[in-house]
Amino acid sequence: MNGDSGFAGSGLVASVSGANLVITGATDATGAATINTSSSELTTITPAATYAALADESSPTSTLNINTGLAAQDATLTVDGISVDSSSNTLTTAIPGVTFQLLSKSTTPIQVEITNDNTDVESAFSTFVSAYNTVLGDLKTQEGNTSTGTAEPLYGNAIVSQLQSALALALTTGAASGSIKSLDQLGITVSNTGTLTLDSSTLDAVLNSNYSDVVGFLQNTGSFGQTLAVTLGNLGSSSPTGAITLALNSDSSQETTYNDDVTAQNALIATQQASLTSELNTANQVLQAIPEQLDEMNELYSAMTGYNTGTTG
Repeated sequence: MNGDSGFAGSGLVASVSGANLVITGATDATGAATINTSSSELTTITPAATYAALADESSPTSTLNINTGLAAQDATLTVDGISVDSSSNTLTTAIPGVTFQLLSKSTTPIQVEITNDNTDVESAFSTFVSAYNTVLGDLKTQEGNTSTGTAEPLYGNAIVSQLQSALALALTTGAASGSIKSLDQLGITVSNTGTLTLDSSTLDAVLNSNYSDVVGFLQNTGSFGQTLAVTLGNLGSSSPTGAITLALNSDSSQETTYNDDVTAQNALIATQQASLTSELNTANQVLQAIPEQLDEMNELYSAMTGYNTGTTG
């Protein structure tokens, strides 16, 4: 049976348990499954609830006496007075964000307590603190010299102090949410050097007592989280008017100007080189003509005086 395309294609599986033939597979709420006999050796379209309709190949005129052990049906439950049906025992639509795993039938109400998972929130705050301190350290590095004693690339550049000031100000801006008015209430404190420190126990305690206020402090309009996001957008390269974007554009424009100057200087040098080369060639020609001129003068002198300058003694 398992080798039959119509039977196996319907998601049914036949197995033997002792003297019993067991047929299992996916069925709908009515306990029915359909076998398409167009490509099957089976002789009928078979409801799973009456498997006796399967033909016995050893006796074509009879049918197998097979009984359905349990007809399939949708899972049903009541959540806060609302009836919910599901074709799966894993239910995700009853309460947004909550997954129910249905294991067995219960005749008495089951109380479900839903608590906040602080782990992901605390991990996100820890990542934020680490990233903030990394950026602050990178900016601080640009205020000094390299290991070889030369100035860092952005030494003296106004963009460094602009970024430092904007980031520091962003930590204190944003509207309060309920009882949460500042980062220090979440266990985040600022050191004298501007770096952040996270007290996980303080954050965990406030998440347990005022979780919704913490969410509002990060997500509400005008909140710290929203204000910080705007600040970072205005500073970063994602905004066409961001500080880093403007600095990059300025550097690009200056680089273009320098390249144009270099190109112009190279053209001037090439022109001067050609002129000097021509002058040197003329000078060489003059120098090469001097010996011949001297010989002509000697010959003229000899003819006039009868003295041969080419002889000695």
